[in-house]
Amino acid sequence: MKENYLPKISILTPSYNQGKYIEENILSVLNQNYPNFEHIIIDGGSTDNTVDILKKYPHLKWVSEKDEGQSDAYNKGLKMASGDLVLCLNSDDYLLNENVFSEVIKKISKTKYDQFSAFMGNIIVSDEYGNKIGEMNNRNRDFSFNDLLNELPVVIHPGTFFNVNILKQVGGFANDIHYVMDYDIFLKCAKVKPIHSINVFISALRRHKTSKGCSKDNWKFSYEFLKVRKKYGGSIFNKMSLQPLKIIIYKYILGYKFVEWAKQNKLIYSIAKFSGVTKLNSLTWYEKKNN
Repeated sequence: MKENYLPKISILTPSYNQGKYIEENILSVLNQNYPNFEHIIIDGGSTDNTVDILKKYPHLKWVSEKDEGQSDAYNKGLKMASGDLVLCLNSDDYLLNENVFSEVIKKISKTKYDQFSAFMGNIIVSDEYGNKIGEMNNRNRDFSFNDLLNELPVVIHPGTFFNVNILKQVGGFANDIHYVMDYDIFLKCAKVKPIHSINVFISALRRHKTSKGCSKDNWKFSYEFLKVRKKYGGSIFNKMSLQPLKIIIYKYILGYKFVEWAKQNKLIYSIAKFSGVTKLNSLTWYEKKNN
């Protein structure tokens, strides 16, 4: 990256009936103390107050029309993007402070920019009210294609700034993937060039009852995870591939149903508690932290 060059950042925000949260998202971007960015909102034809909110902000690039899902929305936004870097920030998520972009560019400027396909920071996980409940960290290491496929699938899409040229080179997001499109795009990009970690907390990923992260369709997540791994030549039988299924079994069968049944018998519940089974229903895909 050339010295003193301020790369343009394109923020892509897919949305559908998230009027409750989207204004916080917009303001978190608008209030950045960084001069070169564009915010593109791809709304899927919301029927709530989303469009009224979008009309309040003339700096936005936006469309509101029916789409084929989140991946399709990202691809529409990618075609509209004119930036050097792309951040995918969902409508219910938000940037953590006004210095995020300037801190990210400061970190990126110290790297060999052209050697990486993306730059991945850290994020917090919040509840629906914005209270911190956990974190997702990049382990302070770079990730090759092999790392993501066979060792450690660290995928933090609301904390990752993609090289727009590589995003377009790999054909954007897969429209047939609806739950793990982030894992798929990370693999596609890492196949071209590795992903570099930067030590900056980027955004808050909000968990609420209508978010995908709280979806009850966990089997669909697991199916798509295995489908993507198979597509790129990964084994579907190693311990990493079985982890999503393990969480479902532990959390929704052993975690909830077994624990509720065990509570009816003091001895069985004591054994379950001693063996750690009662803690299985708290398994999550992020590291839980109170503050």
